[in-house]
Amino acid sequence: GHLGNYGITVHVVYDGQPVADTTIHQSNVKGKVAELGQSLSDRIEPVASGAPLGSGVLGVAVGPMFNLNGTDIPDNANLMAHAQLVSQAKTIRIHLKDDCDYLLAPNSAVEIEDHELVLEKGRVRAVRNGRCKVAAGPYLVMADPAADGVIAYGAGGNLEVASLTGTWRVSGSSGALA
Repeated sequence: GHLGNYGITVHVVYDGQPVADTTIHQSNVKGKVAELGQSLSDRIEPVASGAPLGSGVLGVAVGPMFNLNGTDIPDNANLMAHAQLVSQAKTIRIHLKDDCDYLLAPNSAVEIEDHELVLEKGRVRAVRNGRCKVAAGPYLVMADPAADGVIAYGAGGNLEVASLTGTWRVSGSSGALA
């Protein structure tokens, strides 16, 4: 990973029409943050914020190929409660209702719940945390709505949280940890 400041330009298109351009400012302050964020900046067409979701739909997954509830999906899919989502060779984007946007690293697995992403293994970048939280094993990771950070959860129950912007809080079964 590389240290320093970066500007990532995002061009948003919805229904073939340009919607907005924005720049995400990222600072890699130490090697571990850069390492955690590696592969979580793939250029993926973002989901338009505020796009209406159907009844019972908690979110949308978008990516070149991923596995949803045991079936390989080539482009995008609606996410219902308890959906099991596994990324394959490429990063996929997950948009949950209430402005929650995530990038799921390759070879990572999550379960979708209402206002919650359950990280079963691998890495996820919360590009915008919205009004959601991320659960990983016995841990609950919460942050400011506009916070941006990377959460990694691996075999052996190791949790790593790297904040890029905003304030992050981690709690466990015995209360607040950080």
